[in-house]
Amino acid sequence: MYLFQIKDSLNSLVILAHFLLAISGLGYTQDLYESISIGSPEDRLGHTAVWTGNEMIIWGGFGANEVALSTGGRYNPSTNIWTPISNQQAPEPRGGHTAVWTGNEMIIWGGFGANEVALSTRGRYNPSTNIWTPISNQQAPKPRGGHTAVWTGNEMIIWGGISQNSYLDTGGKYSPSTDIWTPIPNQQAPEPRGGHTAVWTGNEMIIWGGTNQNGYLNTGRKYNPLTDEWSEVTTREAIIGKLLHGAIWTGQHMIVWGGFYDENTPINTGARYDPSANVWTSISNQQAPEPRGGHTVVWTGNEMIIWGGTNQNGYLNTGGR
Repeated sequence: MYLFQIKDSLNSLVILAHFLLAISGLGYTQDLYESISIGSPEDRLGHTAVWTGNEMIIWGGFGANEVALSTGGRYNPSTNIWTPISNQQAPEPRGGHTAVWTGNEMIIWGGFGANEVALSTRGRYNPSTNIWTPISNQQAPKPRGGHTAVWTGNEMIIWGGISQNSYLDTGGKYSPSTDIWTPIPNQQAPEPRGGHTAVWTGNEMIIWGGTNQNGYLNTGRKYNPLTDEWSEVTTREAIIGKLLHGAIWTGQHMIVWGGFYDENTPINTGARYDPSANVWTSISNQQAPEPRGGHTVVWTGNEMIIWGGTNQNGYLNTGGR
């Protein structure tokens, strides 16, 4: 079963909070939470968020009664103020889509719309002008949700996902400077999947984990957009297959943590993968957060921070670093 499905109507307020980071280099000078819910967009789940350098932009998702949304907002932590974003020419309502930040625009792509129909519609949002711009669909990947997207510095790469109950092993590269899509090869690509993760290393996209009709996967591959080729990610000493895990790039390693290894069993173990040596190394789970999936993971420059998610006890508001 695809675990991104929205199971219940949202019947309570989503509590939005931010971790106050007074950044000197990458250090923390405060360790507390402050409410940012005043003036926030309506309650939602399955939305996206990007960081622009001074604002967080959220968009889309599923609201009350599982209705897909095409609204969003920008949050400025220095002023603690939310600003609505225009919905004129915005992509159609959806959740389970992807979003990347290019340096001046947020690009939205794919996801599930009304009646859980997979979408391939998309748009670019410029917060400086508060304007949405449609993007080309010529040679765009087929409609999907539960896929991944990475930003390379000049292109967005989409891969995998689910479309009409079929798992996909296809993708595409989109250049906003030319408004052109380029298909990426599926020769030697990972087997079809959804619910996987993807990280960008600076020269390669690493795909790992997820699920398909064969079960939960502990496999992946590396894609180099310059050579347009896929290469091996070893499974030797890799952790068990999982879904709804988290993955980050440290500058040298991909760290994978948490997730579900079956529909009802979350774990709190992880491993790091070195693509230059093609080697997996397990990481400690002493004092690790309790098992979970569907959590968020970020890299600060020297630490991985885990927060939220769900397990057999319900939704979680705990984490660790």
